[in-house]
Amino acid sequence: VDKRLLADQMIPTILENIRIKYNLDRVSLLEMHNSTQNINGVSFLYLSMIYEEVADSVDYITDSYQYQRTGNYSDLFLQMKKDGCVIINDMEHCEDIRFKRITKRMVKNGTHSAMFFPIFNQNMRIDAVLVFSSANDTINSREIWAGIPKPVEEIKKLIL
Repeated sequence: VDKRLLADQMIPTILENIRIKYNLDRVSLLEMHNSTQNINGVSFLYLSMIYEEVADSVDYITDSYQYQRTGNYSDLFLQMKKDGCVIINDMEHCEDIRFKRITKRMVKNGTHSAMFFPIFNQNMRIDAVLVFSSANDTINSREIWAGIPKPVEEIKKLIL
Protein backbone atom coordinates (compact mmCIF):
# COMPACT_ATOMS: atom_id res chain seq x y z
CA VAL A 1 0.00 0.00 0.00
CA ASP A 2 2.82 2.42 0.87
CA LYS A 3 4.52 1.70 -2.45
CA ARG A 4 1.31 2.46 -4.38
CA LEU A 5 0.73 5.64 -2.40
CA LEU A 6 4.23 6.78 -3.30
CA ALA A 7 3.60 5.87 -6.96
CA ASP A 8 0.37 7.88 -6.87
CA GLN A 9 2.37 10.90 -5.72
CA MET A 10 5.34 10.54 -8.07
CA ILE A 11 4.12 9.10 -11.36
CA PRO A 12 1.78 11.95 -12.39
CA THR A 13 4.70 14.41 -12.15
CA ILE A 14 6.98 12.10 -14.16
CA LEU A 15 4.34 11.74 -16.89
CA GLU A 16 3.61 15.47 -16.96
CA ASN A 17 7.32 16.25 -17.33
CA ILE A 18 7.54 13.82 -20.26
CA ARG A 19 4.43 15.31 -21.85
CA ILE A 20 5.81 18.84 -21.65
CA LYS A 21 9.37 17.94 -22.69
CA TYR A 22 8.25 16.19 -25.89
CA ASN A 23 5.25 18.44 -26.62
CA LEU A 24 2.75 15.58 -26.42
CA ASP A 25 -1.00 15.75 -25.94
CA ARG A 26 -1.21 12.75 -23.62
CA VAL A 27 1.13 10.46 -21.71
CA SER A 28 -0.42 7.51 -19.94
CA LEU A 29 0.63 4.42 -18.06
CA LEU A 30 -1.28 1.19 -18.49
CA GLU A 31 -0.63 -1.56 -15.99
CA MET A 32 -1.27 -5.27 -16.35
CA HIS A 33 -3.45 -7.09 -13.84
CA ASN A 34 -5.55 -10.21 -13.59
CA SER A 35 -9.09 -10.28 -12.45
CA THR A 36 -12.01 -12.62 -13.08
CA GLN A 37 -11.39 -16.25 -13.92
CA ASN A 38 -12.83 -18.74 -16.35
CA ILE A 39 -14.74 -21.70 -14.95
CA ASN A 40 -11.50 -23.67 -14.62
CA GLY A 41 -9.96 -20.99 -12.41
CA VAL A 42 -7.57 -19.54 -15.01
CA SER A 43 -7.27 -15.77 -14.59
CA PHE A 44 -7.82 -13.43 -17.50
CA LEU A 45 -5.12 -10.88 -18.10
CA TYR A 46 -6.14 -7.25 -18.39
CA LEU A 47 -4.54 -3.86 -18.66
CA SER A 48 -5.97 -0.63 -17.32
CA MET A 49 -4.95 2.99 -17.71
CA ILE A 50 -3.87 3.90 -14.20
CA TYR A 51 -2.19 7.26 -14.77
CA GLU A 52 -2.76 9.90 -17.43
CA GLU A 53 -1.48 13.42 -17.96
CA VAL A 54 -2.98 15.55 -20.72
CA ALA A 55 -2.59 18.92 -22.40
CA ASP A 56 -5.23 21.53 -21.56
CA SER A 57 -6.97 21.00 -24.92
CA VAL A 58 -7.37 17.23 -24.40
CA ASP A 59 -10.04 15.34 -22.46
CA TYR A 60 -9.17 12.65 -19.94
CA ILE A 61 -9.92 9.11 -21.11
CA THR A 62 -8.77 7.00 -18.17
CA ASP A 63 -12.26 5.64 -17.52
CA SER A 64 -12.52 4.38 -21.12
CA TYR A 65 -9.40 2.25 -20.78
CA GLN A 66 -10.17 0.05 -17.79
CA TYR A 67 -10.15 -3.76 -17.84
CA GLN A 68 -8.97 -4.05 -21.43
CA ARG A 69 -8.36 -7.71 -22.29
CA THR A 70 -4.73 -8.03 -23.33
CA GLY A 71 -5.81 -10.70 -25.82
CA ASN A 72 -7.50 -7.95 -27.83
CA TYR A 73 -4.11 -6.33 -28.31
CA SER A 74 -1.89 -9.42 -28.58
CA ASP A 75 -0.30 -8.28 -31.86
CA LEU A 76 0.62 -4.96 -30.26
CA PHE A 77 2.25 -6.79 -27.33
CA LEU A 78 4.13 -9.17 -29.61
CA GLN A 79 5.47 -6.28 -31.66
CA MET A 80 6.51 -4.31 -28.55
CA LYS A 81 8.35 -7.33 -27.23
CA LYS A 82 10.07 -7.88 -30.58
CA ASP A 83 11.02 -4.26 -31.40
CA GLY A 84 11.15 -2.59 -27.98
CA CYS A 85 8.26 -0.27 -28.88
CA VAL A 86 5.52 0.30 -31.43
CA ILE A 87 5.16 3.59 -33.28
CA ILE A 88 2.00 4.34 -35.23
CA ASN A 89 1.90 7.57 -37.19
CA ASP A 90 -1.13 8.87 -39.11
CA MET A 91 -3.51 6.49 -37.30
CA GLU A 92 -6.51 7.46 -39.41
CA HIS A 93 -4.83 5.90 -42.42
CA CYS A 94 -3.12 2.98 -40.69
CA GLU A 95 -3.40 -0.04 -42.96
CA ASP A 96 -1.82 -2.49 -40.51
CA ILE A 97 -4.67 -4.80 -39.50
CA ARG A 98 -2.75 -5.88 -36.36
CA PHE A 99 -3.28 -2.45 -34.82
CA LYS A 100 -6.80 -1.71 -36.11
CA ARG A 101 -8.53 -2.09 -32.74
CA ILE A 102 -6.23 0.30 -30.88
CA THR A 103 -5.97 2.86 -33.68
CA LYS A 104 -9.75 3.00 -34.11
CA ARG A 105 -10.21 3.67 -30.39
CA MET A 106 -7.43 6.22 -30.19
CA VAL A 107 -8.56 8.19 -33.24
CA LYS A 108 -11.97 8.59 -31.57
CA ASN A 109 -10.09 10.18 -28.66
CA GLY A 110 -8.35 12.69 -30.95
CA THR A 111 -5.05 10.85 -31.23
CA HIS A 112 -3.31 10.71 -34.60
CA SER A 113 0.09 9.30 -33.62
CA ALA A 114 1.40 7.28 -30.72
CA MET A 115 4.36 5.41 -29.36
CA PHE A 116 3.79 2.37 -27.14
CA PHE A 117 6.74 1.66 -24.87
CA PRO A 118 6.70 -1.57 -22.83
CA ILE A 119 7.97 -1.75 -19.27
CA PHE A 120 9.45 -5.18 -18.64
CA ASN A 121 9.90 -6.88 -15.28
CA GLN A 122 13.09 -8.77 -14.40
CA ASN A 123 11.75 -11.87 -16.22
CA MET A 124 11.24 -9.89 -19.45
CA ARG A 125 7.47 -9.98 -19.15
CA ILE A 126 5.61 -6.78 -20.05
CA ASP A 127 4.00 -5.53 -16.83
CA ALA A 128 3.11 -2.00 -17.98
CA VAL A 129 3.02 0.14 -21.10
CA LEU A 130 3.80 3.82 -21.43
CA VAL A 131 1.79 5.46 -24.19
CA PHE A 132 2.93 8.74 -25.70
CA SER A 133 0.32 10.28 -27.99
CA SER A 134 -0.25 13.34 -30.10
CA ALA A 135 -2.95 14.94 -32.21
CA ASN A 136 -0.25 15.49 -34.86
CA ASP A 137 0.13 12.94 -37.65
CA THR A 138 3.66 12.06 -36.51
CA ILE A 139 5.32 11.66 -33.16
CA ASN A 140 8.98 12.42 -32.45
CA SER A 141 9.79 8.84 -31.51
CA ARG A 142 13.58 9.16 -31.86
CA GLU A 143 13.75 12.01 -29.38
CA ILE A 144 11.43 10.20 -26.97
CA TRP A 145 13.39 6.93 -27.34
CA ALA A 146 16.64 8.72 -26.54
CA GLY A 147 15.29 10.49 -23.46
CA ILE A 148 12.99 7.93 -21.91
CA PRO A 149 15.31 5.44 -20.12
CA LYS A 150 15.67 7.49 -16.92
CA PRO A 151 11.93 8.16 -16.39
CA VAL A 152 11.18 4.52 -17.20
CA GLU A 153 13.58 3.37 -14.49
CA GLU A 154 11.93 5.75 -12.01
CA ILE A 155 8.49 4.35 -12.90
CA LYS A 156 9.72 0.74 -12.68
CA LYS A 157 10.99 1.34 -9.14
CA LEU A 158 7.56 2.66 -8.19
CA ILE A 159 5.34 -0.04 -9.72
CA LEU A 160 7.36 -3.25 -9.97
